[in-house]
Amino acid sequence: MAYSNGYDLTAVMSALENRVGFRQPLGTGAPTLSSAVTTTNSGRYFQDFHSLVTVENIKQTMYQPAANDADLITHLTNIRKAAIMRCLNGVFTGAHVYSVGPLYNRLGFNDQLITNSGKFVGYEINVANNPEAAIQLNSISLYFDSAVTFNVYLFKDGKLTPEFTQEVTTVANTITTVSLTDKVYGRGKYWLGYFQDDIGSAKAYLEQVACWEKTYLFTARPAETDATGATTFNRENLSYPSEPFGLNVDISSFKDHTASIKAKVAMFDEIIGLTLTYSVIEQMIYAVRSNGTERIVKDELERVGIQLDLNGAAPISDSPQVMGLKQRIDREMETVRKSFDPKPKAQVVSC
Repeated sequence: MAYSNGYDLTAVMSALENRVGFRQPLGTGAPTLSSAVTTTNSGRYFQDFHSLVTVENIKQTMYQPAANDADLITHLTNIRKAAIMRCLNGVFTGAHVYSVGPLYNRLGFNDQLITNSGKFVGYEINVANNPEAAIQLNSISLYFDSAVTFNVYLFKDGKLTPEFTQEVTTVANTITTVSLTDKVYGRGKYWLGYFQDDIGSAKAYLEQVACWEKTYLFTARPAETDATGATTFNRENLSYPSEPFGLNVDISSFKDHTASIKAKVAMFDEIIGLTLTYSVIEQMIYAVRSNGTERIVKDELERVGIQLDLNGAAPISDSPQVMGLKQRIDREMETVRKSFDPKPKAQVVSC
């Protein structure tokens, strides 16, 4: 997974990249496009958003003067992905992170050693039953009296095998922090911990907790239960002591838009088409190549028309005021944004 701005970028890009495609150009000598760029799940084509958006115009203003069909397809793929990213970044301006930090603050004295009893110990973590609720495990701090190497596991309710296994090594009598980068999980119940049989004669410190941090979209509490195998434990009969088992986990929670985006992909069709159109016209204006097509596109009269199309105003005082691409993109961006983060409607309450 590759998370960005509160969504799984790989999953979202896969859902959006074929929504709008490029129509195969006609005529002798026209480039032959592949399904990688012609597929359109919405039935819409980029050429229909503006008359300047043609495959030939794009090719003639590319940086590579001798681009072949494969180069062109790569370029079309890249500018489409870039347009989708611009749309996503415009709609989702932040990851909506709600809480970041360790689960507790330690008191700093009166720590006790825990006698091993062959159990699975750690935390039970419950992520809110909401498709947009997600947590990221950032790091785990370990406090043991000996140097020992063992595995820390994350199990999910309804799945016997662990979600992940992380080998860790402690430093005797020293709090050691291990990174758990990019481990993101959605709604459900999880158990994060270790098997006491794996640490041999080493003992965890039972730290005195000064205060437990407030959490959002999830809860976490120390838990222990009988081990039933090397990597299995009794999930039906857990007990919940008030103190941790030498583990303090740094967890952030955030609003995960991945499922919502995938459920509303059609809402992005218009904004993707407009954004790519804007990008293509910008490419034409700032093209460093010089050829017949480029000179026609950048003719002074055309330049006035392009400015109108882009920004709704031309660089002359008596130009007509029209809604340019930028204004249309902003309007569409706001429409899509509201669909994902609607403001609650005012309610009248009778007393």
